[in-house]
Amino acid sequence: MKYVFLDIDGVLNSHIRTCNGYASIERENVEQFNRLLGRFPHMKIVLSSAWRYMVLDNSMTLKGFERLLLSHRVDCFGKLFDLLPPDENPEECFPGFFDRGTLINNWIAARPDCTPEECLVLDDLRMLFLNEAVLYHQTDPHTGLTEEDVQKIFLRACNAKEQPTER
Repeated sequence: MKYVFLDIDGVLNSHIRTCNGYASIERENVEQFNRLLGRFPHMKIVLSSAWRYMVLDNSMTLKGFERLLLSHRVDCFGKLFDLLPPDENPEECFPGFFDRGTLINNWIAARPDCTPEECLVLDDLRMLFLNEAVLYHQTDPHTGLTEEDVQKIFLRACNAKEQPTER
């Protein structure tokens, strides 16, 4: 895998809100994500999460967001590569039917060094228009990324003729 499109809510957490009203990043989910990063050590992260708006609205830089992830024990030093652009028609999006798939397809198509087969998408939302060649894994929004999810991803990546290596 060359790129992972990372959603945060429902992948690195279970949507549980803290007392301040925000969902945080949960250690158990981070440990599983770090297993993926360890298995595919050259994989770069493309932030597809709504959390990308912290960068898009200039609240922080991409490097600052990487530091935020590092402070939550995500092994991503030098790996946060890019983020998706803003949603085209956010007022037309309905929960569970978010058209992130089209944004991901467009991101891949704009890069001559990237093919859909080299990409992994981690999201708790269903992708309606995602290229079928992309390795897409939908997590349970109530648990986030689990050990079972990671095992399924490893198996599917190997079945797709990918030769991952342990770090």
